This record gives sequence, C-alpha cells and structure tokens, in this order.
Amino acid sequence: MDTSDVMEPVSAGTRDRDTLVEELDGHGRMHLAAARVIARDNEEAQDLVQTAFEIALRRFDSLRDPLAREGLRDG
Repeated sequence: MDTSDVMEPVSAGTRDRDTLVEELDGHGRMHLAAARVIARDNEEAQDLVQTAFEIALRRFDSLRDPLAREGLRDG
C-alpha cells in the first residue's frame, strides 16, 4: 500500500508513527482476510483496509493506547 499521500497530516518524524506504519503493514494480510469475509469482494475488501489504514494514519495524534486505558501498561 502506498501511504505517501496520507502521511502529511501525521506528526512528522515521530518514532511512534513509524511503529504504527510497521504494525499496519505487518497486520495487513490479516485485516484484508477479515475484510474479504465481510465484503465478499476482493476489491471492496482492499478499499476497506486501505481506508481504515489511511484514517489511522491521519488521526494518529488522537489514537489512544488501549493498554493505557485499561491500566495494563507498565510504568
């Protein structure tokens, strides 16, 4: 997936953003498989996953850490 068009709204140069990109890339196949089950159409599934990843990247600064919310994060 080419994310160059969606990177601008994200805080540039942060290590956390780079980690998010790596995680999204690493889980892309799993998300695509789930989207294929839901959409029952490969092209629609690809669009759904791409849109979800774009939203995550654009809204990076407002993403919450689910472990912090649950009080599970050490430190």
